[in-house]
Amino acid sequence: MQFCLNNVTEKHYSVKYLDSADNPFIQIADVLANLYYSELITGSYTDTINVLKKQDILKAVFEFSPRAARKKKV
Repeated sequence: MQFCLNNVTEKHYSVKYLDSADNPFIQIADVLANLYYSELITGSYTDTINVLKKQDILKAVFEFSPRAARKKKV
């Protein structure tokens, strides 16, 4: 699988697909990404996100824009 963005980013990078069935770290990342995305779309997971922040599980959110990647402290 190849992910291409033409003239969108300032630097070249590549993305590699990893099957989460074989990698528990990818499974954790998938769960957190899906939870955060669902929160952004529905607003239904605010309490869960706050628990993850309070327990120091969710420490930062990385926002990627066409111009620059920014790290937002949560």
